[in-house]
Amino acid sequence: MNNLLSLAKAAGPRGPTGPRGATGAKGATGPRGATGAIGPRGATGAIGPRGANGTNGATGPTGPMGATGPMGATGPTGPAAGPTGPTGPTGPTGLPGLQGDDVLKNGSVVFNSISGACSTVNCFSDNSYSSGSGSFISTDLTNGWFLTAAHVACRILNDVLVPEQYIYITNPITKKYIKIDNTVTSKVYFDGVADVALIKTGIDLTNATGNYLTLANTLPDIGSVVYVCGDPLRLDTLSMSYGIVRDNHYTDPAQYIDTILVNIPAYSGNSGSPIVDKNGDIVGIYTFGFTKNYNGTKVNLECLGGGANLDTLKSTIPVLTTSQNNKSKKYIGVSFYIPNPFELSMYYYTTTPTFDNKGLIAGIIGVNSPFYGFINNYDLLLSATLNYSNNTSSTVEFGALPGQYTLGVLLYTEAVSIEIRYLRPTFTTISILLVALNKTYANVPDSSDVYLYGGTSNETNDYTSNKTYTITTAATKDTYQLNKYVKQP
Repeated sequence: MNNLLSLAKAAGPRGPTGPRGATGAKGATGPRGATGAIGPRGATGAIGPRGANGTNGATGPTGPMGATGPMGATGPTGPAAGPTGPTGPTGPTGLPGLQGDDVLKNGSVVFNSISGACSTVNCFSDNSYSSGSGSFISTDLTNGWFLTAAHVACRILNDVLVPEQYIYITNPITKKYIKIDNTVTSKVYFDGVADVALIKTGIDLTNATGNYLTLANTLPDIGSVVYVCGDPLRLDTLSMSYGIVRDNHYTDPAQYIDTILVNIPAYSGNSGSPIVDKNGDIVGIYTFGFTKNYNGTKVNLECLGGGANLDTLKSTIPVLTTSQNNKSKKYIGVSFYIPNPFELSMYYYTTTPTFDNKGLIAGIIGVNSPFYGFINNYDLLLSATLNYSNNTSSTVEFGALPGQYTLGVLLYTEAVSIEIRYLRPTFTTISILLVALNKTYANVPDSSDVYLYGGTSNETNDYTSNKTYTITTAATKDTYQLNKYVKQP
């Protein structure tokens, strides 16, 4: 054993390395080592091209309004105004306005401006003398038209209006009486229902400024100051009084037409007097007043009267100045009266005691009326829709309150048909009646065209039979008889 060891220790020097043998087959992959630490971030690359816009999202709720920012600096002033145009001609001086005590002062100005156009009217027929008042107007100055009441310039003979035989009026230019002789050819033209007449005097007023009056442009409001110039009781020629407008569309069964009511002190003899505004322009004509019996004595209610208002005058004067009576106005032929609340309650079947304060109760229906056979007396007429030939329409309500009108507004309408809305006793709904306005005063007896007849003829056969309704209303649980019969005044 020792010999062997000895032999090993005694080996010779190492020989040269032999050639590398062929690579052996790859062994199986060993397990993955742990991840190394993240290296530093590289530099940002260049921005790529912008992509296409996406679709808009839904609008979000509006945010609160931000505080107002500071006002910016004022911009520079614009160029100066252009040159002033030439001054127009000076217009006529108007009458002063009214302020407090100036009403009284203005009265003298108004009187001075209108008195030259006013005159007493003196009439004589069949040994009977009467007088009234009136004024020259600006329509057709060459013929000297004089405006007065029909009952001043005419008288009733056999139920028909006929002109007075002889009339004297003061010529406003010469201050001399002129005689109007109507015995051969009448120079008086009238609208009987309106109680308006024009006298064709033949006085040329073309150059007589201050000797005629002009119709106002608009109807004065309720409460406006107005004046009357006339000859009351034939005691004070060309005297004047003033007051206010009580009602510019007064509803009265006897007057029938659209009327102005004033509180101006006036008496018999003032009939025909012009009612003028603060500018001295005509807004109506004084034709009626009221009386009351005190212990058997008839007393004039001097501050309660009036006549045709401006609207009525503007409708009828153009016809009268053609030298003919106004027979072209529509014939309505239905008289009426203003109901009280007890009568109105009979038309409403409601569970509460409230109902409209409007309407006029039909009285007499004339046989020539377009409503004859359709409207009954005691029908409550509420309103009318006026239909015109140009396919337009307008509506008026009937009654006595402001904004409500008399049936007389239908006389001068240009409507070709009307739709009347009405309530009938024992009916529970409003009825509508379409009627053609195809009757004029040329189609009815002359006795129909008389003042204070309530819009219907005074002939016996022009009356409808009296009807009586007994009605119980749910509103009041009351029973009431509608048995009022409207008679001609």
